This record gives sequence, C-alpha cells and structure tokens, in this order.
Amino acid sequence: VVTFAIVSGGGSITGGEATTNADGIAAVGSWTLGPTIGENTLTATAGTLIGSPFVFTAIAVAQPPTRIAINAGDNQTALANAVVPIAPSVIVTDADGVGVSGVSVVFSIRSGAGVITGANAVTNASGIATIGSWRLGIGGNSLFATVEGLSGNPVIFVALGQAEVQVVTFGDSNTDLGYLGTESSPRVASYVSNANPAIRLAPGAPNSTLQLAGKIEARWRAARSQTIKAVNHGISGTGTTSGRSFLGSPNAFTVVDGVTRFDGEVLGAAYPWSGNEPFNDFFPNGPIQRVQAFVPRPFDYGYIAIGTNDIGNGLLSPSAIRNNIEIMIDKWIAAGLPANRLMVATLPPRPAGTGEQIAQLNDLIRTLVQAKGVRLIDIAVLTSLDNGRTWKSPTLHIINDQLHYAEVIRDQIADQIVSIMFQGSP
Repeated sequence: VVTFAIVSGGGSITGGEATTNADGIAAVGSWTLGPTIGENTLTATAGTLIGSPFVFTAIAVAQPPTRIAINAGDNQTALANAVVPIAPSVIVTDADGVGVSGVSVVFSIRSGAGVITGANAVTNASGIATIGSWRLGIGGNSLFATVEGLSGNPVIFVALGQAEVQVVTFGDSNTDLGYLGTESSPRVASYVSNANPAIRLAPGAPNSTLQLAGKIEARWRAARSQTIKAVNHGISGTGTTSGRSFLGSPNAFTVVDGVTRFDGEVLGAAYPWSGNEPFNDFFPNGPIQRVQAFVPRPFDYGYIAIGTNDIGNGLLSPSAIRNNIEIMIDKWIAAGLPANRLMVATLPPRPAGTGEQIAQLNDLIRTLVQAKGVRLIDIAVLTSLDNGRTWKSPTLHIINDQLHYAEVIRDQIADQIVSIMFQGSP
C-alpha cells in the first residue's frame, strides 16, 4: 500500500491510498495543483522501503487572463487639484476567477482636467494593478484602465473634484440666460435650459461671463486664490410649484423618481438627478442629467431667485409663492447647512398688469428672509423705485422685453453675491 500526501502548494488529491498492481505500480487518483503560481510537492510513502517517501514536484503556471474589473478607488470625491485618497486599482483574473500576475495595465484620462502618475502598472501576485496617483480637476473626472482583449475592457473609474468654494444658482430665465447689454436675444443658456439648443452650454462647458454663474466665478477668481465652481441650474419659464413649463422643464417641486427638482439641483440628491425632460425640439436628446450638481458642504453657498413665472402665468398667489420659497429655505437648513450661506432674491418688475402682486411678494420675501436668517439679494431695489411695480429705467431691461433685466443688473447681483461669499470665506 502506498500513501500519497500533499506537502506544499496547497493542492488536493483523490485516491490518496493505492495498492500496487501486478507490475508494482501504485498511482494516485488525481492531483490538482494549488492556486498559487510556483512549486507544488506530493509524497508517496510505503513503510520503510528504500526511497520512501518519494517526492513528486510540479510547477503551477498561470492560466491566461480573461477578465479585468475594478478592485478599488471608484466613485471618489476630493478637492480639485488634490489626489484621491484611494488610488484606483483593477484586478485581472483567469477563467476560474484567480488573479493573474505580470499583466500590463494602462491607465489614461477619460474626461476632466485631472493628472495621473504611474499610468503603466503591472498586476501583482494577486492580479491587482494600481495607478501611481490621480489628481482631480474641478467637476467630473474619469479614467480608463485598459488591457486589450479582456472581458470588461476598458474599466472606467469616476470621481468628483470639488472646488474649495461652491455655489449653486437656482431659478428661472434671469438666472438661466446670458444677455449682452440690453440685446434682445440671449447669447448663452445653462446646460439644463429649455432655450434654443444652439446656445445651450454642454454639461462640461465652463460658464459664460454673460451669465450670473460666470460673473460670480470671474469676480471670485479676480480676488481670491481658492478654486471656485458656480453651478447654473436656472431654467427659463419655471416656477416654485410642481408640474412643468410649457416646454417640458420641471418646476421647483416637480418630482422625478421620488426627488424634486430643488432637491436634485440645489441639494445634490439622487445624483445625477434627471429632470425627465421630454423629447422635443428643445430637448432633442430628451432627459438631462444634473451632472454638475453637488451635495453642499457647510461652507458652500446657494442662491434662489424664482417666482415671477408663477405670477405671470396666474398659477399662485404671492403668499403661496412665499410659502414655497420657505419650504426651499427649510430644506436647506434641514440638510445641516447654515442659513446665512443661502441667498434669496426679490423679483424685478414684470410687464404691466402684475406690479401689485410683484410688490406684495417682494415684501413677503423680505420678511421671510429676515425671519429665517438667510441673506437677501434685493433685485427689486436694483431695478425699481416702487418695489417691483415698474422699471426705474428702460436701460435696466432687455430691449422690448420688460421681463428680463439687462446685463448691468446681473453684474450688480454678482457683486452682491460675491461680497456675501467674501464675508463667509475669509
């Protein structure tokens, strides 16, 4: 009787005891090598016979790689210009799911203004290859990890590079659009706008200095070294209620998949929240994901200027609009964010016939802002001598358009917003 036994390599056998046949041969049933590349040994022992135990040696070699997948480092958030805390890594495995060593993996930038080191990596004994480092740019960033011919290739890592200071501007067309001077047609619109798609910014495009968000960024960068990101979530024709504009854009409290537009755009809920916009001439690609949204930190800022379309469309009374704005303020505070980092605006005049309602709403907004401890941007004072009933000068609104204020007003609003931000971010 011959007894077979594993000595090294961690494999397994069947038929560990065998009796010699007529030719004196005894064979193990089977010998499966262990999972580790390298030497495996097996002994055959037959009492005190000379040569017992006899040692068999076999070398385990790797199976060819078949698959690449993420191992660690996906979906991270860090300050822009900082290195992500977990270096992205992939695992390369064979058909049995065992890591394969010695495989070359190439990491490369897919999107964003990030910088990488150690782009060419080799899998270790466990089949894992790790990039040297990944320094993020502002906004969305992504990487490729590539091994040609493998299932799962290329692997994509995503990360969000947050500016040191962030502000989201939320509202309707006066926040959405960028006009040059008092020109009658806007030159640029936000990436979530329902304006002419020809002037709508791409999701990753920088803000225009004709828009409020772009003016905020320009003023900040002229005076401060900290990185800043102003997100423009203004949409023309929208209001404080639920439902949609006539072009299909969501209003502030329109719910998509259990999340309101306000929550998705201002508080970064359900990122990247989609407005579920319809396919039409204004949304040729259908729903727009809010890829620039972020979850505000206690030192970030918000700006709300909305309500004029509720009055213009006869949808809500001034008191109902005021109550909706209060809900927005309460949501900001309930998220653990300081009240004094949220700015709420009064409204400019509208075309004739709605002046008294605008004035009443502006009084309600001022009282609400004071009670809640948020900051006031008094657009009515900038544009009107009678609390928003009429324009104090035709030079302050767009030519032949008494709904949209001119670029000079947008400049003054940006000045006030940045002044508040300077106070809060010394």
